[in-house]
Amino acid sequence: MAITVETIKNALVTSNQAVVKGILYLHSQQTADEQESKDTAYKNHRGFKVSHAKRGSELAEKIMAGESLSMAELCEASAICMEYANTQLLDLARRVHGCN
Repeated sequence: MAITVETIKNALVTSNQAVVKGILYLHSQQTADEQESKDTAYKNHRGFKVSHAKRGSELAEKIMAGESLSMAELCEASAICMEYANTQLLDLARRVHGCN
């Protein structure tokens, strides 16, 4: 099975688990100082863009604290993840599933 951008986008629309995993993955790709400051300091094509760093980090930290995201927060997180469906999240899915 080929994993495509559409596969990723479909998962982000239909699966809260995919959204949570996406936000956590993107947050994990931020450098330690970026995670601490909830900002993007480097143009390394990893983690959040500047426009998503603060809110994406807040959502990831809430999840890591064991809290559930509200429906509104899940929608926000999904919208953020959609921005990475054709880059980092696609690459991740292909690595995890061993597909092209």
